[in-house]
Amino acid sequence: MILLDTQIWLWLALGMNRMRPVQISAITEARNRRDTIGVSIISCWEIAKAVELGRVDLNDGSPDWNLAKWFDDAIANTEVEILDLTLDIAIQATTLPGNFHKDPFDQMIVATAIINNCLLVTSDRLIRAYPEVTTIY
Repeated sequence: MILLDTQIWLWLALGMNRMRPVQISAITEARNRRDTIGVSIISCWEIAKAVELGRVDLNDGSPDWNLAKWFDDAIANTEVEILDLTLDIAIQATTLPGNFHKDPFDQMIVATAIINNCLLVTSDRLIRAYPEVTTIY
């Protein structure tokens, strides 16, 4: 399994060509192997909060647009599996070894990667600098 950070999944879902070639290759290779491409439920919450706060506009202008439908379509179109927040992940997120920044979204995404022992596809420099998780950048 590989885990997509929120920004990577959002770019993928929106068809934005902002990923690095190695990130695209990792996703393509996972698909070819029929490996799980995971997205933390926390990423869904992070996107929903960004929409609520007006930081992200996902409304395509259609009269029946709603965020739940956007998520359904994004999950189906990107062929990802939404990973639940578990007690182990919640605990790991609050006890990350070393010096990791205090963003709770990033803490839970990193903890998800650690608990699931998987690579994390990210462009976030703070996550990439954290030695306790292996990233694809």
